[in-house]
Amino acid sequence: MDILLSLLILLVGARLSGELAARMKAPALVGEILAGIVLGPSVFGFVRPDAAIQELANLGIFFIVYLAALELTLADVRRSIRDSGIFIAIGAFTIPALAGTVLGGAIGLAPSSAMFLGIALAFTALPVLARILSDLDLLHTPLGRSLLSAGLLCDVAGLASVGLLVSLNGPLGLDIWAAAVLLLKFGVFFATMMSVDMIFRYRHGALAAWILRASRHLLTKESGFALPFLVALGFAFLADLLGLHFVVGAFFGTLLVSEHVIADRDVKAVRSATSAITLGVFGPVFFAFIGLTFQVGSLGNVVLVGAVLGVAAASKFVGGYVGAAWSHMPRRDCMAVGIGMNGRGAMELVVATLGLELGLIDGTLFSILVLTGVVTTLMTPFGLRFVLGRSKAEGLSPALVPASGTRAGSKAERE
Repeated sequence: MDILLSLLILLVGARLSGELAARMKAPALVGEILAGIVLGPSVFGFVRPDAAIQELANLGIFFIVYLAALELTLADVRRSIRDSGIFIAIGAFTIPALAGTVLGGAIGLAPSSAMFLGIALAFTALPVLARILSDLDLLHTPLGRSLLSAGLLCDVAGLASVGLLVSLNGPLGLDIWAAAVLLLKFGVFFATMMSVDMIFRYRHGALAAWILRASRHLLTKESGFALPFLVALGFAFLADLLGLHFVVGAFFGTLLVSEHVIADRDVKAVRSATSAITLGVFGPVFFAFIGLTFQVGSLGNVVLVGAVLGVAAASKFVGGYVGAAWSHMPRRDCMAVGIGMNGRGAMELVVATLGLELGLIDGTLFSILVLTGVVTTLMTPFGLRFVLGRSKAEGLSPALVPASGTRAGSKAERE
């Protein structure tokens, strides 16, 4: 009964606070995190982050990643690799990753923890970019396409890198043998995924077409939602079985799902059902759980907070700018790319949570990374409005709710 009461208090608080934040033109996740802070041990102590709440939060992680990847396909990844966004992605991922790793070493973190800090600072929130570019009428321009491609590749590279670090956090730091074994496991996972992809593509997708036709004859309701969800869940289980984190399997499995297992006429319904359960229940619980575990006192180290925030913002801007310059973009577009790649959104919070659970970071760094994700998400629209000119940014708001009707824009609003 205690867990039901705790869940009720947490969910009501998160929904009310998230609604208030949205009405103030801020991301809903900010209000939901604040609800967890107020209701948790930091303030009133009404709800504590026990094991049951944590399991529900883990379900929230799965659904957030599932919804975030549902809009993409493996074809999108291939297209992004061929696109000029690859140059931006290289700069916008490697420079923050290296800068964060160096910072981690400077503050005394173990090698694996320092690398994790670098990876966490290298993420970009793709839906944030999609919404802003849509409002600026730049979504389908070369600049917009390059930004979206780069954002996608940064998230893919980040999740892959996190998977490689899952079992590399022993007392002696990085273990070369463990790294080799984990790379082998990662190879098995991707080989399995590519094999399934090839089977679905065989004879112009005959198997996928048969599965889709057969699913329409099922008498049980919502089979169109259940089938892709089961495939994604299966890949999440495979990743966990191989020693990778289930988030890796959920993300890449969903890319496969959205390309082969969801019929065109069912896409809207699947997204709607997934969005309802994610943004309505599990998402708020996850973000409120972050608030429960957030240590307000850890922000008292002003030097460390300033160092992480400064390195995060500066390295991402420099990385995006260098990558855009490498692609021979105009100076103003280079600055826009550096600012646009800075928004980290919900994926930063998901990754920070994984790092805390895996023991790669402590509560202090976790709280600072949460703050970094929120601050950079709020900074992005204001920075782009300033660089690209207010005349092109009328109607742009920091609410960061994805635009409907665009491929990347209909992803989860919380990223």
